[in-house]
Amino acid sequence: MLAENQDQILWNSADLASALGQKVVDGISASSVSIDTRTIRPGALFIGIVGETMDGGKFAATAFEQGAAACILQSREQIPLQEEQRCIIVPDTMQAMEQLAVYARSRFTGQLIGVTGSVGKTSTKELLRLVLDAQGHTYANYGTFNNHYGVPLSLANLPPDAEYAILEMGMNHAGELQALSKLARPHVAIVTAVAPAHLEFFSSVAAIAAAKAEIFEGLEPSGKAIIDFDNPYHQILLRSASAHGAQIIGFSQYNKSNFMLLDTKIEDGGTLVTITCNEKLYSYKLQVMGEHWVKLSMAVLATVWALEADLEAAMYQMQNFQPPSGRGLLKKAKNGAAVIDDSYNANPASVTASLASLAMHKKPGGRAIAILGDMRELGKQGTQLHADLAEPIRQHKIDLVYTVGELMHSLHEALPDDVRAGHSENAAELAAIIVPLINSTDVISIKGSKSMNMSLIVNALVGL
Repeated sequence: MLAENQDQILWNSADLASALGQKVVDGISASSVSIDTRTIRPGALFIGIVGETMDGGKFAATAFEQGAAACILQSREQIPLQEEQRCIIVPDTMQAMEQLAVYARSRFTGQLIGVTGSVGKTSTKELLRLVLDAQGHTYANYGTFNNHYGVPLSLANLPPDAEYAILEMGMNHAGELQALSKLARPHVAIVTAVAPAHLEFFSSVAAIAAAKAEIFEGLEPSGKAIIDFDNPYHQILLRSASAHGAQIIGFSQYNKSNFMLLDTKIEDGGTLVTITCNEKLYSYKLQVMGEHWVKLSMAVLATVWALEADLEAAMYQMQNFQPPSGRGLLKKAKNGAAVIDDSYNANPASVTASLASLAMHKKPGGRAIAILGDMRELGKQGTQLHADLAEPIRQHKIDLVYTVGELMHSLHEALPDDVRAGHSENAAELAAIIVPLINSTDVISIKGSKSMNMSLIVNALVGL
């Protein structure tokens, strides 16, 4: 988490002067770094980021009112009255945050893991954080702080005494991951999956794979690449990782690799997984169901092994994992029905995985119900990719499907009459009518792109 120990001083005047390459008044000490006064903590260093559509310096006075230790600003005109001594003026606040990131990374002596992929980034990060934190001081970026703002901000908050740091890295354009990886300089880089996502900005899924492979460009010497050998585009990842001198560690169900999946069994609402690590047999328990969770757990174990941490201890910790909210967390509706909150985001691969998980959760005598919102940023293929979801819905024998949004109307039309439950223009419209349509024995999975606000439907069902 960002600034997980508020008592630890991350930045003092001397460090800030070294990082920024300019004189800084004595007496500054900050326990975290923030660019958002809505979430700022007492003792934080506030950076007033200036961008095309924002000017964070306008909130300097608010930052001090909320307990900021100091502010980095781009204009002297933004210095609040009587706070000149606690304000550092720089030519470019975004560049200043990146300078802090570079300095924080240079003084960090632990091992850093970078995580990217079309699906599963946050869940992988959180599962990895859980298992590593039991073995040493572990830091991970907060939430989805994974873009050109989030990664440098996360690095600026990196405790120098942490043994492990995990940074989620996202992208929707070519070149973004290259810059983030070179800033973070990971010792281990994970690509969870390559799938149709952000196709609006790419010519093909192969182009997405090439963009994901940019994470290997910033690897430290003798760095390690964690790759799913079952992914149709893994050869693109392998070529890039090899070109950057990475030691490749694969995980797979079907292709020879370091970590091989042998068997899975549904057991007590979870999954018993049997794998081999370099031909040695292991079993472990997950409290979640679904092939995608098994694959993510294998990526995590491959990373633990790459770090030379305790593999069996990590397997033991996995039984304590619960998905983050919005990413497959199981909740209970007001009438007792099971609700799988997968509402945070969506693309064709993650929706297909959620349908498989929904089928596994179905109760005897109950119904498996999918509520699906538009998948955004799919470009010209969007309409067809939505309609194509009819096949995994048929394959997994989903009983009813409610669709939400303009693009999902193509799926609504492609569904059989007995599965087509209803279509709404937006999440609020369906949230207002869904509760009486659900039985206590039903299992409902809710998924859609973040901008679709599918959490409104989750909240309606669980009574929030």
